[in-house]
Amino acid sequence: MPNPYEKRSSTEGQWPARPQRKIGLETPLVGRFWGEDKRLVFAPPDWYTTLVALCLVGGGLLALGYWASWRWVPLMEVGMWLGPAVLLSGVWALLSMEYAVFELKARTYSRREGRGLFKRARHGPLSELDAVVVYCENYPFAPQVVVYRTVVHWKHAAVPLLVTERQQTSVPPGAPLNASSGAIVRRAQTYAKALGVTLYDNTHFHTPPPQSAI
Repeated sequence: MPNPYEKRSSTEGQWPARPQRKIGLETPLVGRFWGEDKRLVFAPPDWYTTLVALCLVGGGLLALGYWASWRWVPLMEVGMWLGPAVLLSGVWALLSMEYAVFELKARTYSRREGRGLFKRARHGPLSELDAVVVYCENYPFAPQVVVYRTVVHWKHAAVPLLVTERQQTSVPPGAPLNASSGAIVRRAQTYAKALGVTLYDNTHFHTPPPQSAI
């Protein structure tokens, strides 16, 4: 079967199908099968949600403590800036969170997409999906460092791309770019099979990142 995603764009930085231009953090996502493999969920990992919660709680406590009484304690002037900074970083990360749930038995999906205050909820049948593609980005300033991304595409680029997983790794000197892609490609193959779409492995050449404005 021809690979419709193998053609690299002639314009540097252009993504093959509807890139996301967003202001915010690129939230890391991981795939999990829930409910006896009846549901495939892509959501932030536990460590990330815990870190966001700690920033919200810790930043709030630092700011509140400084203005309440700690401002009289030596060296606690740092709380005047540290507390709000940590709190705002937690809020920024919280507003940047995205997730997608694919109901494998019902063959439907729901997705919370976008960053900031104006997120969009999308719902539809799995028949709208087109493919799962694994891409490779080669850092120009570090030839041995690559970033693999598993991306879900919708048909006719009707819905923005969904970057489900990201893996930064290194390849041996002189080795092809896909030398370290085995693990993420195997996971992507599992996801594609569950979703009923084709998997395309494009880790053998460089593709610019799908989110050109983060």
